[in-house]
Amino acid sequence: MAERWLTYEEVAAAFHIGKESARTLVKRKRWPRRLGNDSLARIGVPEELIEARVVPRVVPPSDPQDDPGNDPPSDTPNAPGGDPPVIAFLHARVAELTEELRQSHAALVTASERAARVEGLEALLEAERARVEEWKAVADRFAAQTEQVLAAQARRSWWPWKRLG
Repeated sequence: MAERWLTYEEVAAAFHIGKESARTLVKRKRWPRRLGNDSLARIGVPEELIEARVVPRVVPPSDPQDDPGNDPPSDTPNAPGGDPPVIAFLHARVAELTEELRQSHAALVTASERAARVEGLEALLEAERARVEEWKAVADRFAAQTEQVLAAQARRSWWPWKRLG
C-alpha cells in the first residue's frame, strides 16, 4: 500500500476537514507518524484515499423512501426536500434529543418536588421524635414520683401504734 507523508494541515486540506478533525482521523485510523526535518509531524496517508478524496465515515442508515434522487430539486437550501440524507438524519436526531431533554427535565422537576416533600416529611418526623422524647421524660418523672409515693406509704402504716415485723 503506497503512502504519502503529509502534515496535519495538508491532511486537513486533502480531506476538506478541520485541523483538529484531521488529528482525530489520524488517531482513529492509526496511520503511521514520524517527525519531519522541519519539526512538523508527518502522517503516512494511504495514496488511494487521497486520490479518491474519500473520508472514511459512518453514514447514518436511511430509508428507501428518503432517497433524495426521487425528490425534485429545491431552490432553498434549508428546504426539507433539498436536504442530503445526512442532514435529514441529523434533523431527526436533534428532534429526538430535544424530546429526550424535555422528558428528562420533566422527570427532574418531579424528582425535585418529591425531594422537597421528603425534606418536609423528615422535618415533621424529627419534630415527632422530639415530642416522643419529651413524653418519655414526663413518663420517667411520673414513674419516679410514683415510686416515691409507694415508698412513703410502705414505711408508715395507718396504724401508727402497730409496728410491722
